[in-house]
Amino acid sequence: MLWQYVIIRSPRTLRSNQLWITRSKATPLDIHIISSHFVTIDFHSMEAILNLIIPEASRWREIHLHLGLVQSAVHFISRIPSSLRMLQVLSVHSNEWDVDWPLSRPPPKLPFSMPSLTRLRLSGVPVDWDTFSVPNTISDLELALHPVGVRPHFSQFARILSSCRLHIRRLVLDNSGPLGVYLASGPSVPEDQRLRIVFPALTTLKLTNLLSAQLSRLIYLIDAPALQSLQLVDMIEDDFTLPLYQLGTGFSHATNIQPYTPFPSRGAYPTVSDLKLGVIELPPSPAALIAFQSLLHGMPSITRLSINFTEFKSIPAFLDVLVGIRSTSSFPPPSASQSCRPALTRGISANGFLDLSRCVS
Repeated sequence: MLWQYVIIRSPRTLRSNQLWITRSKATPLDIHIISSHFVTIDFHSMEAILNLIIPEASRWREIHLHLGLVQSAVHFISRIPSSLRMLQVLSVHSNEWDVDWPLSRPPPKLPFSMPSLTRLRLSGVPVDWDTFSVPNTISDLELALHPVGVRPHFSQFARILSSCRLHIRRLVLDNSGPLGVYLASGPSVPEDQRLRIVFPALTTLKLTNLLSAQLSRLIYLIDAPALQSLQLVDMIEDDFTLPLYQLGTGFSHATNIQPYTPFPSRGAYPTVSDLKLGVIELPPSPAALIAFQSLLHGMPSITRLSINFTEFKSIPAFLDVLVGIRSTSSFPPPSASQSCRPALTRGISANGFLDLSRCVS
C-alpha cells in the first residue's frame, strides 16, 4: 500500500513525513531512515526522528537504518520501545563501524520483545552480548562489521545461535563472530568450544572477512545438513588452505593436510549446490591444490560454482584441478568415480572471475 512506506533522509523532511504517517492511518509501517554523504543524521536529528515515529511503534512492520554515525544508530536502539509485537524486520547499519566504541560507554542493550521478527541485521553497531537474545522466529540473521573490541565471546555467540537454530534459513557473518577461537582439538580447547550446533533449516551461509582459524572453528560449530548455498568472500591476509580442506573432508579438527589420502564421500556440507569463493588467499603449494580438490569432491551436489581467482597464487594449477587434469607429479589424479569435470560457460574475465554453471561427475 502507498502509505506504508516512510522514507526519512533528513530532519528537514519531518513535516512531510508526519503528514504521510497521518494519512497511513492504521496501515503497518515500513520505515527507512537513510543518511548520506551530504546529509548526516546526528544525535539531535535522530532524537527528532524518534519523537516522530515512536508514537507509531505499534504499527512498525519493518525498520531499516543506514546511517553514517554509529552514535545515531546506538541512540536509536537505546530509545525504541521494549515491545514491538508487529515488527518483522529490523536492520541497523552504521558506516562508522571501524571507530572503536569508547570503553567507558556500555554498548546498548536489546531487551526487546519481538515475537513476529523474522529478519535481523546488526551491522557496525556495538551490542551488549550478555543480554542480547535472538527470537526463535528468526529465519534470517546477519551480524556484520564488529571490531574485535565489541565482538561476543564464544560462549555468548554459541548461545545466540542456539536460540534461533531451529528456524533460521539464512546466516551471514561479515567481519563478525566469536572471539577466542581455537584451531586444534584436544585438552587445550575449552569444553564449550567443542560444541556443534545443528541448524536443520539453514539453506544459505555467507562468511566474509574472517581469519583462517575463525573459519575453521565456524565450520565445526555450524552443522547444516540441508545447506544449499555457501559463500566464502574476502578471505585475505591469511592462508586458507586448512579450512578449505576441512570443508571438503569433514575433518573439522584436522591440523595438517594428508596428501594422497582417499577422498571421503562426505564433506562438511555435502548438500551444497551453489558454491561461491570470492577472493580467498591460497598459496601456490601442493597442499593448497589438495585442499581445493578435496573441497570440490566433498560437495558432490554442486551445480553452480563461482570463483574469484584474484588471490589464488597459481591460477593454472587450480584450473587444472577444475577440469580434472593432473598438472604436477606431487598432486594425485582423481579416480574416474571421483572426477569432477565442470562445464566452463563464461570463462575468465579481466578480473579473474570464473563462473561454472554446471559441474557433473
